[in-house]
Amino acid sequence: MKRRQFLGVLGGAAIDLPKAIAQKPLPRVGFLASGAAASINSAAQVATLKHGLEDSGLIEGRDYIFEPRFSGGHYERFPELARELAQAGARVILVNTIASARAAQNLVPPVPVVMMSINDPVGMGLIASLARPGGHTTGMASLNEDLTPKLIEFQRSILPKATSIGALHNPANPTNLAFRRASVNMLAHWECAQYPSQ
Repeated sequence: MKRRQFLGVLGGAAIDLPKAIAQKPLPRVGFLASGAAASINSAAQVATLKHGLEDSGLIEGRDYIFEPRFSGGHYERFPELARELAQAGARVILVNTIASARAAQNLVPPVPVVMMSINDPVGMGLIASLARPGGHTTGMASLNEDLTPKLIEFQRSILPKATSIGALHNPANPTNLAFRRASVNMLAHWECAQYPSQ
């Protein structure tokens, strides 16, 4: 009787073996974000990422599992959240801030990091160069500090009588100092051109 049960179990296992081999775990795509999970901006970023993957023929649940982690503005949490993603088996980590990129880059063993429009990644020491980033990191560089003077020029042409321009920025982003310097320089240049005798 025991022999018959054993053969039955063995036969059942042999039948289920191809099914078990075919069901490999799906790769996990990590997303290490600075915002709050429930924010409109975070939801829009997640939707855009998934839409982009879908445009490439990758469907969530069929081809990959999406693993987001949100710091809610608490950048000191990035190292812990990056470790969580690595422990969850993330095969790649998408990042949207300099601090999240650094946290993901510091994982041991390394996990590939994809930057989502990070400003000045070379100047911030995240990559070696735009042509050859190195360090298991790739992605997009926005280089917004180069565009700031042009944006101010556009604003001045649209509102030539404006006497002040305000700017909101994230103080935790070290590249915002470059934005501010570029803005102040552009405004000073514009004022000198407008009022040369002053």
